[in-house]
Amino acid sequence: VAGFVSSTSTTQSLAQKSKKTGVVNYLVGAALLANMSSFLQVFLLVGPLNGRWLISILPSLLMMVVSATVLAILFLRKKEKITDVSETETKEGKIFSLIPALKFAILLLTIKLVTKICLILFGQSGFVVSSIIASLAGLDAVLVNLAEMAGVAITFKFALITFLLVNATNLLSKSAYSYFQGNRKFALNFFLSSGVVVLASFVGLIFFK
Repeated sequence: VAGFVSSTSTTQSLAQKSKKTGVVNYLVGAALLANMSSFLQVFLLVGPLNGRWLISILPSLLMMVVSATVLAILFLRKKEKITDVSETETKEGKIFSLIPALKFAILLLTIKLVTKICLILFGQSGFVVSSIIASLAGLDAVLVNLAEMAGVAITFKFALITFLLVNATNLLSKSAYSYFQGNRKFALNFFLSSGVVVLASFVGLIFFK
């Protein structure tokens, strides 16, 4: 559920828990499930905007979902000694806040403007680089931008390749966050798992039509 809200924040939180508790396998499995749910979210983001592009990215998307789920199950099934840690966390949160929505709107407008300028000035390479940089801040706004431009300003295949590259960058950035904020073993396992998911996503290119 947390992955639908923010897979990056969830991964960071789980990485921090791995450092405090020493637990690795269960937390890596949970992080992979959070990211898997963020892949499912792509259907909700892209579908209403560009159904044709959603169909073209479906093979890669399914490969990502399946690979992340299988890896998560493998980690969750590993036996691990858990240290009993009494930790009380009290967080008060609002059901709805206008600030995150405004931030997303500003980020989306910025990404639209920058990527289109880069596409005009530097061609496809400029568009890809600017999209990759934007994905470090989050994937949702980049996806919305790609869905709106696919089949209009850029081809479906180019949009798919860009999506795979920004997803890879986003996953690797989470691995970096995990390394600095969590247990080293957690970071290594999450990095290797992310690599498998990325490779699986590119396998989906074989089925592109």
